[in-house]
Amino acid sequence: MAEDLALYLRLAPEFGGTRFGPFEGAEVRLGSDQSNNEIVLPEALGVAPAHVRIYRQADMGIIVAPVDRTAAVYVWQGNATKPKQINTPVATRAGDSFALVTAQGPRFFIEIDKLPEEVVKKREQEKKFNPARRRLSAEAFKQEGKRQALTSVLSTGIGQMAQRAYVFVVSGAIFQPRNIIMLFGVAGGYIFGGVQSCRMAGVKTELDSTKAELDNKGKEVSVLKDISNTNSADLKFSQLVLQVTGATALASALDEDQAMAAAVKEKAALIAQSSKDYEWLINPKKGAARAGNFARIREAALEESEFDPDTAKLIPWLAAVTDLSQEGWTSINDSNAEQVCGRGPMAITYRQAINFGLSPVLDAYLKGSLADYDGEGSRALRAEALRATAKASGIAAPAELEGEFETQINLMRTGREACLALTGGDDKRDNVGVLIRTLARHLGASADFVPAAGKAHAVTARIAKFFAADIDTVVFSEKRSSGLDLNRGPVGAALGQMGPQGAWVKDHAAETIARSTVLPCQAVLKYGENPAVAATFGDALPSPVYCLILDWKLRNE
Repeated sequence: MAEDLALYLRLAPEFGGTRFGPFEGAEVRLGSDQSNNEIVLPEALGVAPAHVRIYRQADMGIIVAPVDRTAAVYVWQGNATKPKQINTPVATRAGDSFALVTAQGPRFFIEIDKLPEEVVKKREQEKKFNPARRRLSAEAFKQEGKRQALTSVLSTGIGQMAQRAYVFVVSGAIFQPRNIIMLFGVAGGYIFGGVQSCRMAGVKTELDSTKAELDNKGKEVSVLKDISNTNSADLKFSQLVLQVTGATALASALDEDQAMAAAVKEKAALIAQSSKDYEWLINPKKGAARAGNFARIREAALEESEFDPDTAKLIPWLAAVTDLSQEGWTSINDSNAEQVCGRGPMAITYRQAINFGLSPVLDAYLKGSLADYDGEGSRALRAEALRATAKASGIAAPAELEGEFETQINLMRTGREACLALTGGDDKRDNVGVLIRTLARHLGASADFVPAAGKAHAVTARIAKFFAADIDTVVFSEKRSSGLDLNRGPVGAALGQMGPQGAWVKDHAAETIARSTVLPCQAVLKYGENPAVAATFGDALPSPVYCLILDWKLRNE
């Protein structure tokens, strides 16, 4: 039976002949990174940290997929005596082989064979104990459905992949185990027959869970159908942004703003390659406190009536800061290319806080010998650093700097840099409620310097305005400002006319939008659609099908 078969990968005799497996999951990864691969090969051989992925299909077909175009993979198919180098996913069968790096590199033969006898015996015992519960497992349907959908999508180019996936889904193969109708009949008789009432409740729970999973698979069918009906041979980046974020206005803005769209795509590719920087957010087992803070910002933004729906979806991503210290401080390369301090979950600079009307406590970025700023003899140095921040923000330095004043030094995560701050009650940059209410005044439906909500570029303009608050010539309290005009035309073009400071704003706005697109997908693809992931990103998680296509495009285009 197919369920008693597994995938094995055997090294060629000249490489030792080691047999790896059995592998029963949908995916097997090979590379030099010990933490993320089932088979780890020495980096000295030229193997990339993530080099190749092997996907097993229900019909025992095997997909060999290079992680990106720079990961050289050579495949021997059938009776071929010479391999061909591949840079896109290729369908193979048992008996075929592939090599990494060069045709003479580590070569693996693909084998489909029976599971070890001890594993088979253990499963037979489980079947005897509770066959109905095992076969109606929601996880079984979930894994099998996902495997069928995702491996079909991977098998060819994007458009063709989607078409084949759709056909495979609607044929019924996605809803493995294959005898689903018969199993529901058996389960119905089992449930309603009244056998062992205590177990019956558990079986019904599993049945309800399975039906929910099938509903989700039905949504994936709809997703694949939408892709297959697309006239274009390839999905545009803006279409993927729409499907992942659900922000219609954002997708439209990127379609009309080539400069911003190019910047977002570039940032998205970088984030996809360095997602470890965001493990605190996407991994349910890490960074619970900070991820919880992100979730609170997300919920507060969605509840704020001043935000239009698309802006509300993007606001939380302002808080996806990678290097925030435990004390809530980080270093920022500001719009003047100066190193300054950012405070709170959104890493708001002192100049931003002034422009937002948050009445912040004066701070200053310190680097080097931090001991020079500690103690009674350091008063002049501390006062000088704080005055520099006030001057750069266009305000007068507090009079208290002329006399005795108290400060605190907040160390950064590295321990070699710190933020000096006057002692006082500056908790507004740290307070989620205050932040959301403040941003609602400046980024809400009736905000100044940006298009009205619902108009073209309104969403991207609002994200850009958040960062433009750091520009020293921009003053939000004035109805007219020569330093900011995002009301006319594409935002990317408008920022391009503002010189280096405008480029800085575009760069940070693009990174925020890229986070909103890539990070939910990274969480879904790595850790699944589970309650812990939903607690951080919300119940409307993106489809793994679209996420897989997005990931492929970012790594290969």
